[in-house]
Amino acid sequence: MATKKRSLPTKLRVKDSDAIQSLVAFGINHRAAIADQCFKRFQQTQSSADRISLAIECFVCMMANIEDLEKAYFALRRKAAGNRGSFFELFTHTSVCEPQPKAKFIANERSARMARRQLQAMGLGVFRVTLGLPTFEEWRMLGRAPARLRPRELRNMYHAELCGLKKRMRQAMKNRATKRLMNVYNKCKHGFVVLHGENPPTAWLIERAYGRQRTTCWVQCFPFVVNEAATRSFFENTRTVAMTMRTLLTLFGRIEMVPPLA
Repeated sequence: MATKKRSLPTKLRVKDSDAIQSLVAFGINHRAAIADQCFKRFQQTQSSADRISLAIECFVCMMANIEDLEKAYFALRRKAAGNRGSFFELFTHTSVCEPQPKAKFIANERSARMARRQLQAMGLGVFRVTLGLPTFEEWRMLGRAPARLRPRELRNMYHAELCGLKKRMRQAMKNRATKRLMNVYNKCKHGFVVLHGENPPTAWLIERAYGRQRTTCWVQCFPFVVNEAATRSFFENTRTVAMTMRTLLTLFGRIEMVPPLA
């Protein structure tokens, strides 16, 4: 019996320029779009169970976006250091993991705490070179500043963009550097057991159950208290990290943009 020919390919040759354009257009925005819809639904529903589920989904979108930002950071470091792989290959093959809070730093560690430590120690020049970002002369040709600015104003904008990017990257990774939040995120990714309370709406994310009694047990859990302010923060952080990732990739990819109005 003849097999049906595939209508779409399962193997593609992807240039970094095309991959970055696709990530900018869709890949780094889809979680922000999901979080946006979840937050809108959160505001509409009165069901405490639904509100808990929607808040958790916003949290997962936030943490996943931060994880991708970390992966991009370490991939760009390797690329700028001379690794012969494409950026997209390095990005997709990079794994990040948070060690125990008091564990010693090791040379090849790829974690949020390591990224934050490295970023804190970098001046803007080192930051640019370490991640392969454009020089001022390259940057001024990318349409990232209004036309007719004087050279000093252009250079100030260039420094402000790099400084703001570095600051936002370090701030974004702060949550993932918290080991217990990472445990909760990993359980959300791989499946977890949750109990809930009604007043206030709370998800008890179960980390461990123990006790060896026939009908009862103790649980070690993470209380996830749901309210509009926290859920809004998850959504806004998801969006902010997506914008940070967009800035990072458009700079690295030297993507030309339409100059903003003065």
